[in-house]
Amino acid sequence: MPGELGNVLAGRIANLFDFHGPNFITDAACASALAAIDASIEGLLEHEFDAVITAASTGTWAGELREVLQDRSAVGHRHPAFDEGADGFVMARAPRCSC
Repeated sequence: MPGELGNVLAGRIANLFDFHGPNFITDAACASALAAIDASIEGLLEHEFDAVITAASTGTWAGELREVLQDRSAVGHRHPAFDEGADGFVMARAPRCSC
C-alpha cells in the first residue's frame, strides 16, 4: 500500500519516528513540493505546528501509468478543460510572453 497511496506512506513515516500531530501528503501535480513547503510555512506561522518535516519526491511511475492508461488527448489543446469535446490529459503549457 505505501507505494500506491501517499497518505499511507506519510502515516507509516510518522508512526516509525513517533511523530505526533497531523501527517499528510500534498498533491499538486508538478507543484507538489512548492505546495508542501507553503503548507508547512503557513502551519508554522499560524502556530498549528511547533515543527515540521517537509519532503518531496517524484518518480517515473506517473508517466508510465499515463502510458498504460492511454489518457493523453489526441486533439490536444483544441478543446478547453471540461468541454464535451475534450478527450484526455493535456500537459500544461507555459504562457507566451506578449512583451
